[in-house]
Amino acid sequence: MKNNYQMIISQYLSFILLMVTTLNCLAQEKTFQCTILGTVIDRPYSKELILIKDGQDLRVSGIKIPIENNQFKYKLTVKEIETYSLTFDDELKLGAMKPVPFFAEADTIHLTLYPMHLFKLNRLEGGTINQDFVKYQKVQDEKFEFEQLHEEAEKLRKEELFLTEEAYSIYRELDTIKEKELRDSLMTVYDHLEREERLLTPAATEIVNLQKKRFGDLIIWKMQQIRKQTTIITYTELVSLLKMAQYPSESPLPISIPELITLYHKNYKPAFPNHPYTQRADDLIKSMQIIKVGGKYIDFTAPDFEDNPIQISTKIKGKIALINLWASWCGPCRQHGKDMIPIYEAYKDKGFEVVGVARERKKENAEQAAKMDGYPWINLLELDDNQLIWRKYGIETSGGGLFLVDTDGTILAVSPTVEQVKTILESRLK
Repeated sequence: MKNNYQMIISQYLSFILLMVTTLNCLAQEKTFQCTILGTVIDRPYSKELILIKDGQDLRVSGIKIPIENNQFKYKLTVKEIETYSLTFDDELKLGAMKPVPFFAEADTIHLTLYPMHLFKLNRLEGGTINQDFVKYQKVQDEKFEFEQLHEEAEKLRKEELFLTEEAYSIYRELDTIKEKELRDSLMTVYDHLEREERLLTPAATEIVNLQKKRFGDLIIWKMQQIRKQTTIITYTELVSLLKMAQYPSESPLPISIPELITLYHKNYKPAFPNHPYTQRADDLIKSMQIIKVGGKYIDFTAPDFEDNPIQISTKIKGKIALINLWASWCGPCRQHGKDMIPIYEAYKDKGFEVVGVARERKKENAEQAAKMDGYPWINLLELDDNQLIWRKYGIETSGGGLFLVDTDGTILAVSPTVEQVKTILESRLK
């Protein structure tokens, strides 16, 4: 009897466990639809839109939505309310874009979209959260008007009064010169003018300084909203500021990053424990804390060109290694790779390794680029940002990056030049 009782209890517990697991799976798989309707005004040249989720890169991700008779429609299936944006394909090809953001919520939303120079006429209607978002943006736009400064800057550019005559002369020469050495020499002079503050005219300098001041005030205002209320809209702002904080040397933010991280852990992570923004914020914070000189590289597994899964630690363990994150569509990334080939050939037999990782939509693009550039090292693939490698390495919006790693996994240099890599290798690999 005792054994039968124990067996019944065991079967009951197994049933309960199965039910809990099933319910958890169902909860995780629960989805909803956001119906996106749109009207395009005065854009006969626009045939397609690209839909993308915030945090993805248009160069490797996106859903194409056709425009027919100035109308478009798409039913987006999602698990959580997140920010998405629409970008005109023709703008993407020109490299000048005005993405239109919105929140994917369980409702029908309608967008009215105009040509880029009339983007302020764009309208977003429908949806409770989206209407709150429209109000939020309206307050922001009224407080921080950038368009007038942008128009003033464009007027100076058209009249060739934005740059100094020295800078314009370099620009004109660059248009006629193809030789790499001459172009590099001219760019060195251009960079020298910028460092000595001889790049911009006084009128352009005044506009640029006003833009920087206004942008700083905008960041401070966003931080105030993040403190004041914990909503999905302010959560988007928090993640955006974390992303900006990944590049402190380029544009230091006029806010306390430790306070921003504290607000995340105290208010937002508990309020949105299973939201995709939470995983993204964790990744961004981790990258800031460890992807730096003295920190540790992050291990990952990615396929090679033959679709074999390769764990990067197995390739670089015990070696000084350069993790080369690149993309076929990123010219500077490819040039950095080509510049490293002589260093690799000189030190590969002394304990130096290079592992490339290409961020692509299609494997064929990476294969062709690697063959064209002559990379002699192994290259892996990050297709459609499946592994989120770029985010984890703190370069979510970049084409690529270089990370020199010591034999024990410690990062020796971030974005090192050829000369810096050579100097380090000469001192350690004798």
